[in-house]
Formats: sequence, structure tokens, C-alpha cells
Amino acid sequence: MANRMETRATLENLNIEMNEWLSWFFSIPTDEEGNNIDYEIHTRDILSRLFNIEWETASIDDCVENLGAKWVDIIDPEIDLDNPVQTLELDITSAWSFPKGLIEEMFRKLSSMDQQIVIKGEFYDETYAPTGVFYFSKNVKEIKIVFTESIDEDRMWDDDDYREKIQEELNEHLFILQSKSDAMNRT
Repeated sequence: MANRMETRATLENLNIEMNEWLSWFFSIPTDEEGNNIDYEIHTRDILSRLFNIEWETASIDDCVENLGAKWVDIIDPEIDLDNPVQTLELDITSAWSFPKGLIEEMFRKLSSMDQQIVIKGEFYDETYAPTGVFYFSKNVKEIKIVFTESIDEDRMWDDDDYREKIQEELNEHLFILQSKSDAMNRT
């Protein structure tokens, strides 16, 4: 079982309304001068903002049931409403597992604003077992574990060619999911 899971998520086809919601969702507490006092959105904020569960009464079971992990941090998210974006990349760290509930609920909230939203990316355990991809669109909502025990952790750090080969395979699986979604859009 993973201690830490890293997730790289890309949100595509964002509009102004989504930028406004994400700005609220990612708001980081500030001091009296308006300076950020942290650089992450933590489990307590995510539970409260996405699921209306207050941290003081939350249990580990609440976290796992709703977020898909014991805890989740979204690292340094930034939304500048003066410069809205169509694409946003997120770095997410979670305990034990891929934060499926977080991704699903973010998709649900954002797709209620516009059906064209896509959330896709990859995830990997600190030992690269498991490693996989995910793709959420109006037609496809899939999580695919690509590797379980087959990645050589030492080579991932030391061998650029090996690391590129692994990344290419992940990209191929993500492309297949995207192609499936594109094909369903055409029908």
C-alpha cells in the first residue's frame, strides 16, 4: 500500500465561470496584510468546500470515502481571475491511494458549468507501484492502472531512456482514453 501518491492532473476547456469557482476552491488563507500563509489546499479545506464536511467532525473514513485517500493536498494552485485560463495543471499529493473521489467530485462540479470540461492525468505511488492514468470527460470516466510491480524504481531515477519509455507508455494509454472520448463525441 502506498504511503504517498502523486497525481498530475490537467483541467482542460475551462471557461470564466469555472475559473471563478476554481479561484474560490483554491483560495489559500492569508494574514492581515493579505500574504498567503500557506501554499497548499489541505484536506480540511477540500472536505469543507467540496463535500460540506467540517474538519472538526471528519474521520479518516470520511476522507477515504469522499476523497479516495486518507488525506489530500493540492500543491500551489493558482488562478488569476485577471488572466483566466482554459487549461490548468495541478499537482496533488495524497495518502494511500489515487484521490478518485476528489477528481470525480471536481469533474461533477465543473461539468455542471460546462459539459466540455476534461480532467486527465497520471498518478504514481512513491515506489511507482501502482502507476496509471485517468481521463474524465462527458463520455469517458476511466482510471487505468498501467503498471503494478513492473517499474524499476532505481532506473526511474538514473536512466533517462527508461524513464522516457515509461512516460511514453503512460501517454499512449492516456491517448487511447482521449481517442475513445473523441470518437464518442463524433457519434
